[in-house]
Amino acid sequence: MPVISFSTPKGGVGKSTAAMLLGQALAHRGAKTFIVDTDKNHSIAGWSARGGSMPNLQIKATQDAEEVVDIIEAEREQNAFTIVDVEGIKSMLMSNVIICSDFVIMPMRETFLDAKAAKDAAKLTLSQRKVARRDIPFRLLLSQTGAIKSREQKDIIKEVRDSGLPMFKTELALRTGSFAAIFSHTDSLFSLDPKEIRGLKSAQDNAMAFADEVIAWARQVRAAEAGDNRNAA
Repeated sequence: MPVISFSTPKGGVGKSTAAMLLGQALAHRGAKTFIVDTDKNHSIAGWSARGGSMPNLQIKATQDAEEVVDIIEAEREQNAFTIVDVEGIKSMLMSNVIICSDFVIMPMRETFLDAKAAKDAAKLTLSQRKVARRDIPFRLLLSQTGAIKSREQKDIIKEVRDSGLPMFKTELALRTGSFAAIFSHTDSLFSLDPKEIRGLKSAQDNAMAFADEVIAWARQVRAAEAGDNRNAA
């Protein structure tokens, strides 16, 4: 079953939040999901350690470059989706995770530095393709976005798209109340109290739209691979 990693060499872009949202949305859909938390802050594993849980979702933390490979290979056989929150620095651990991945997601905000970091992450993934001797599809994900974009933000997005780097249509909006609440509470995004969390329904819809696009992407890639195999035969 697919391994989806979230990777970027820059912190503060919403990587762990995006990984957590995807994991919870997939689990909410009924898919057995496993998250491997290798980020040094262990935000996702910390949520679990404090008693956070939901059906169909399991979480494990590691920062060992060899152990993470063993965990990924074991869990991909047991789960519909295995998600890896990769530490935010270039390292052997990051390289090992990317090589083991079926898909790589690179979150970025609408800033010049984030765009540069996303391009660097794309270059690393492209280089790991050579090591793995297979395709490793990747996409950039706009995160922490606002409803209104400045001219500079529009120019940054256009420049990234014009560079040929693939991007998700879905953006994860800046939702300081609802998305942040999944780490400050032990409830999942889908079990929080709407009376306590402002804009919760919109946040849930946003997370589900992201998960649906990831599922569609995975199916599209798998269908293309199946077609290539039939042609080769």
